[in-house]
Amino acid sequence: MATTTTEHFLVECSTSKGSFSMTFHRSWSPLGYGRVLALFQDGYYDRTYLYRVVPNFLVQFGVSSDDVMKEKWSWKNSIQDDPLTPERPFKKGTIS
Repeated sequence: MATTTTEHFLVECSTSKGSFSMTFHRSWSPLGYGRVLALFQDGYYDRTYLYRVVPNFLVQFGVSSDDVMKEKWSWKNSIQDDPLTPERPFKKGTIS
């Protein structure tokens, strides 16, 4: 479930191993922010698997388990990359 304001939104995630939350900031990724918010609100990530778990490093996810959603939000409808923001370095807990 996404809780949103105009400048950031919080997503609460539940897994078989526990829960975690993610906060997205518009100023960090103006183009990506709108896209990922729309994906969460549309249910794209519902029942999505976490895969390629590397302990203390990264977890990858992002491919919907729903074929209809995959087609609706396919790369045919991709967005431009956000500009690089060197003031936002990768560190523990960063979503990219």
